[in-house]
Amino acid sequence: YTSNINTIVLTWEKPIDINSGDIIGYNIDIYDNNNWINITSLTTDLFYRITNLLPNTFYKFRINATNNSGDSNYIITDSSLKTTS
Repeated sequence: YTSNINTIVLTWEKPIDINSGDIIGYNIDIYDNNNWINITSLTTDLFYRITNLLPNTFYKFRINATNNSGDSNYIITDSSLKTTS
């Protein structure tokens, strides 16, 4: 990931084993106030820019892939993703 004062850019790689077909897109959630909140669904890029974040703050995200068979398990970041001050 990369970050600045109010933005974090997440990057990931396409899964090697996609089981049942090509990936339709990726879903990204942010953890806030003890809840997962979806911030985008079915983005097809292998990166996503999250803006309007608070400076000098730690964030946690989860990402999963979707194909014709459904959703994969989530990959969850640790809580050390931080915007700069």
